[in-house]
Amino acid sequence: MVVLGVIPDLASSRPKGFRGQKKQGRLLLYAIPIIAVVLTAGVLALSFDRPPPVSCSSKTGTVLAMDFQVALSIQVVNNIGNQTRFIVTPPVGIPGGVWATHTYDAYGTGGRYPICTDAPASGSNYPGYNTIRVKSTSALNYTLRDFFNVWGEPLGKNATDQTLNQSLPKTGYTWQMCIGNPTNTQGLRQGNWTIESLTPGKFVTLVYFNKNSSYQGCIS
Repeated sequence: MVVLGVIPDLASSRPKGFRGQKKQGRLLLYAIPIIAVVLTAGVLALSFDRPPPVSCSSKTGTVLAMDFQVALSIQVVNNIGNQTRFIVTPPVGIPGGVWATHTYDAYGTGGRYPICTDAPASGSNYPGYNTIRVKSTSALNYTLRDFFNVWGEPLGKNATDQTLNQSLPKTGYTWQMCIGNPTNTQGLRQGNWTIESLTPGKFVTLVYFNKNSSYQGCIS
């Protein structure tokens, strides 16, 4: 004998809480990609709205009393005087760069110190010198020492006041400062380690060499 009965509705027999959990799961499944899209759009919007990084060379709308460039070449000659390496300055006097003194902050523009420099462009050929830019709202007698102060490096010819905090050889070595375009040796002069001023178009060469080598400085 076959007994006929009613097949129970499994869906209706489930607890109400189970159906609610299933619905919440579907909503969460739909919400995840929407949230991801919103977050991605927010990140892109922030990146587009972010102002470009401040560079020493970037222009400013402020009226400047001084706006010019100075070339600085720092060279270290090997012990026998036949090879030279250059010391490249990092970004100095700009946000994110080296900024060791705040003496003249009030005269800078666009978030920069009035004496600053950029790092060489990535992938470019180093020309053999660093470009110091003077962008000041006041006409002051800025000196090479002022640049070294914001760089946080010492400047001096004597052993007790050695230029640069770097691992350089000491015995028999000396610094020499030459002012003028190095391609015109007849027009070079000795620089002043204490008060060498920064003026438009000036070319400063600092050379560290062994006095007993064949190389005898930028002015021999």
